[in-house]
Amino acid sequence: MSAFNSSGKRRQNVTLPARRRGRLLPCPGCGKQLWVRPSEERKGQRYCSWSCYLADPNKVIEPKTRVWTLESRRKLSASNRKPKPSLRKPPIIKSCLHCRKDFTCLPGRYGKDRQRFCSLDCWYEHIRVNPSENGRYIDGAWRTLRTRVLWKIRRQEALERDAYLCQRCGKSSPVKLHVHHIRKCRVFGDDIEAAHALSNLITLCASCHPIVESLLDDEDAA
Repeated sequence: MSAFNSSGKRRQNVTLPARRRGRLLPCPGCGKQLWVRPSEERKGQRYCSWSCYLADPNKVIEPKTRVWTLESRRKLSASNRKPKPSLRKPPIIKSCLHCRKDFTCLPGRYGKDRQRFCSLDCWYEHIRVNPSENGRYIDGAWRTLRTRVLWKIRRQEALERDAYLCQRCGKSSPVKLHVHHIRKCRVFGDDIEAAHALSNLITLCASCHPIVESLLDDEDAA
């Protein structure tokens, strides 16, 4: 294939890379010389600017191609500046089933049908009092769920009672604190309330907790 340089002169016996192949062609609108690659030439007419393309009465328009004129661009920019109506629905105001306080939830099916409590604490307290309303309640098999919910409440109460201080060494945050059972839960059997009673709980830090556990194991072995 023959090639042309920027001045339009033919280069003999020279194979240029694909990005540099092409030739100078006049712009159909103003006659200005343009460097056109073979792939661009196969697609059709090439113009030096958009104004030349719009001004040429003999331009070739490909099917399904939208031609943007200056008037259509002005109309589009004017329509974009107009304030668009908000499609977002207003929030729903509902009453909590546990504390009876009003709260807002997201619109839609989830908020309308499923969101019934204002917070997780109200939900935990509600299923503690009414365990049959929980989805995991099947023929009275709610002991595991009740234990987890009750333990979460009693653990927080024990930390607040001990002022977030280790009762053995006196350390506080940012040291990680644990809540320890003085008497192990297996001693109480099915009596969950007695196992998680505040009198059976004590706050210990992460360093003192294994020490106390080892002492209790030695006493049980003896």
